[in-house]
Amino acid sequence: MRGVPSLLAYVSSHERLPVFPIGGPCRAAAACDSESRFGETEWLLQHAESWGSAFVLTGIDDVTACAAMTGRVAPEGVYARECYRMDPVATPADVAALRTPDPLSDPFLAPSLDVIAAVSRGSRPVLGSVWGPLTIAATLAGVEHLLRATVRDPAFVEALIQRANVVACDYAGAALAHGAKYLWVAEPLAALLGPVAFERFGMPPLEELFAVARRNRAEGVLHVCGNTSVLTERLGLVGAAGLSVDANVDLVETAERCPEDMVLFGNLRPVDLLVHSVEDIRVVTREMVAQMAGRPYVAATGCSVPPGTRSEALAAFVDEAGSAPGLEGASVSGGASGSEGAGEPTEPERVEEIIVRALQRYLYDRRHCSELTFTMPCLAFDPDFDRDLIRLANPFGGGIADRSDLCGAVVGGCMALGYFFGRRDDTRDQERSRRLTREYYDWFTEDMGFVHCRDKTGGRHDWDLHKGCAPVVEHAIRHLLEVLRREGLEWPR
Repeated sequence: MRGVPSLLAYVSSHERLPVFPIGGPCRAAAACDSESRFGETEWLLQHAESWGSAFVLTGIDDVTACAAMTGRVAPEGVYARECYRMDPVATPADVAALRTPDPLSDPFLAPSLDVIAAVSRGSRPVLGSVWGPLTIAATLAGVEHLLRATVRDPAFVEALIQRANVVACDYAGAALAHGAKYLWVAEPLAALLGPVAFERFGMPPLEELFAVARRNRAEGVLHVCGNTSVLTERLGLVGAAGLSVDANVDLVETAERCPEDMVLFGNLRPVDLLVHSVEDIRVVTREMVAQMAGRPYVAATGCSVPPGTRSEALAAFVDEAGSAPGLEGASVSGGASGSEGAGEPTEPERVEEIIVRALQRYLYDRRHCSELTFTMPCLAFDPDFDRDLIRLANPFGGGIADRSDLCGAVVGGCMALGYFFGRRDDTRDQERSRRLTREYYDWFTEDMGFVHCRDKTGGRHDWDLHKGCAPVVEHAIRHLLEVLRREGLEWPR
């Protein structure tokens, strides 16, 4: 392998457990915002070293790949992915019009290869990052459109994914040629496909992508987001040497269902670094690494470290995980068990998955408290909920358009209750809706200690205050889910 040890050999060679806060050292220390890719070369080198990260992660994301394929970038003030949602790839003609950029000369791709080359001179192996073809295709076409098309127009989906995979494979080969020691493939959209759809649309392009790594005498890691338990065996068959899983996936069960020589990465809940105390982070980390003792394992966050993470929180995770013993070449335990797959998720698992998704949207997509306390409970119990109704809750963020008045989490929660129990145009009865709304308002007042935004934020509306309200969003959504279950709503199958 080009003088590079296999991923398993590299992980097993550590005297202490290898640690990898995904994208974390440069983000936390440089206070990068959520639109940053991975930080500049000096940040990557300096902070990977100082934090003791086992790897340096740098490369391109889905937005960069889309820009290279279309030649389009988001106008100033427009969220990058929204640029493609407003003008999606929707027809075979659109697919045919996409560019196949040369990563060595393309203005969107080539600069990141220079960063890889520079960073590879450090002491930590570089994970050359590229986002998976399914996720790139979903960014180009829009997630909902692509998912519907897997049923209505599968030929369109396959054609778009194939074009995206050409770009991903070309970039992967260039990244390895420029000094990346291993490949890191992020495919967050995998979680939205069932096993049959993943076999058709997800597995073949990923197999091609990891074959590129093998042709370059290298190996790769597959990173997936969300609860991918129903896909575990299939994720282990795409040719990756490592699998990185999100916080709502059971690590031990995953290890038992994957090939015994597959290195697992995971899976501290990233938002814990924002909302939990240093001691709580140490306790959770200690429990997480203990269950993986004797297995090929890298202690990592379940997804990217949130922007604005406190340095002391990240230090607690790295220090606690890094104090555990490594494999040091010991024999590997675990292995494929022949499990038939995961059953229906339990109630706590469902709730936790909803909370993780909500906080990811709150922290990474900068969604308002009002938008998420309205839409997340509705989406949880109504699979046909129109996601575009989020616009109804948008004006109430920041205490009604940043006026610091009534908290958006109060308003959004009331809207969710109204969605399920409010009276319709042709009915008069409103007692249930009003009773539950009064109950929610009183609970919020007592439990949170405020109902007006200004009493929590002091009238400020900057990023520090936004992330400081994450526990409010989490607590409100948890309570709303409890109320909706108590009132007889069933989890969709």
